[in-house]
Formats: sequence, structure tokens, C-alpha cells
Amino acid sequence: NSISTIAIFLIYFRYIFAYFMRNFERQADTYVYSFFVSAKPLISAFEKITFFSGQPPDKPNWHHFSIKERIEYLHKCEADKSWIKRHDKKLKKSMAVFLVCLIFTGAAGYNLNFGKNSKRINEFFSEKVILGLIKDNQDDPEFPAMLGDFYYSINNYEKAIKAYKQSLAVDSENSRVLNNLAWLYATCENKNIKNANLAVMLAEAAVKKEKTPHIFDTLAQSYFAAGKYKEAVEAGEKALSTADADKPYYEKQLAKFMDHHQKSR
Repeated sequence: NSISTIAIFLIYFRYIFAYFMRNFERQADTYVYSFFVSAKPLISAFEKITFFSGQPPDKPNWHHFSIKERIEYLHKCEADKSWIKRHDKKLKKSMAVFLVCLIFTGAAGYNLNFGKNSKRINEFFSEKVILGLIKDNQDDPEFPAMLGDFYYSINNYEKAIKAYKQSLAVDSENSRVLNNLAWLYATCENKNIKNANLAVMLAEAAVKKEKTPHIFDTLAQSYFAAGKYKEAVEAGEKALSTADADKPYYEKQLAKFMDHHQKSR
């Protein structure tokens, strides 16, 4: 990103900004005709600058026409004044093109960042980056887990399951991955994917490794999905009792489990 930004910056100043600087300077040279009938005094001044500076008149400069080029254009104007208007028209057209390109670039940038395609583009590149990390670090379970989280976030549950399983194949006792996969199986709206019994098995394995509120909550949700409301209440109570933050959430979850447990009696 930094290299791209620097490259764009350099290209803009070297070619676009320099183009307008040179041509605005030429327009300023031709403005001499607003004060004098002839540009000979200005041509003489340029020749003196060349003489006293000791620099060659055709010395190139990225943001200025050379002295030689400036004198030659003034000679063309001396011979035919229409070259003054030609240059003014050229500059106006260039400004119009620049403004159109500026508006188009701005609109394209807005669309890429905030438009309908922005989410799709971000998802595409995020997926490619993570897949690249997995390819370069095949023994690291964290990157397949990261891919699973990514697929889950965009509701691509089948790919999420595959990625989580890939992570567990490397580290079968990773409590975070066990927990996330259990939550997916317990809460997925797709009936072909939802698997409450498998969710319970994974959540029980996760809670053996890490007894934290969110893992107890996943266990409770898994029991709830499996119709084991009593166990869901017990796990929900543990989630609430161990929680230091987000207590309203755990209280709401526990109330849901208790309500279904009471109705099932």
C-alpha cells in the first residue's frame, strides 16, 4: 500500500502536475501580448538569462519548458497570433479532461470503499490473503481458524466448517476453534448444517480446556439446541457467574434457557 501510494504520488507530480505547470507557464509567456504588440522584449530577456546563466538553452526540466522551447513558441506566435488562442484552447480542454478524470476517480474510489461492490472486493482480497498465509504456514492451526472465522462472518458456513476442521486436524485441542465450530453447529439457521449433538460434543471438549464465560455460553447454547434445557440452565449459570463483562447478555441467555426448561416440565 505504501509503495503504491508513493508510486501514484510520483506519477501525478512527474507527469500530470508537471504538464499543467509547463503549459500554464507557456500561457503566462503569451500573456505578454496583452501589454505589448510584440514578444521581442521577453525573447530578449530569455536570451540574456541563457547567456548569463551559462546553462544550455535546451536543458530539460520536468516542470518547465526549456528556454529554447519557450523562445521558439514565442517566435511562432510572432509569425501567427493564432497560436496564442490555440494554446488557450488546449489548456481549457486539458483542464476539462482533468476534472472529468478527477470526478470519475473520486466516484470509482467512493464505489470501491462504500458502494455495493466494496464488500465483495474486501471479502475477495481478505480470503486471498488468508489462503496465502495458510499456504506458507501449513503447520500453523491459527490461520485455518482465521479463515473459518472469516467464512463464518460472511455466512459461508460450509467453508467455515471445512476451515475449522482443517485447523483441528493440526491442533485437535484448540479450545477457541472447538468453541467456534460448536457455536456454528448449534446456531446455524441452515437445517442441513445444524447439528446440535455434534455441537454439544465440541463444546464439552472446549470447556474442558478453557472454563471461560463465552465457552460456557456456547455449551449452554449447544445443550439448548439439543433440547437439553436443564443442562443448558446449568451451563448458563456458570457462564453468568464467571462473567466480568457483558452480564446483561448472559442474563438474557440464562432467562431463555430457564423459560424453556420450565415449559418442558
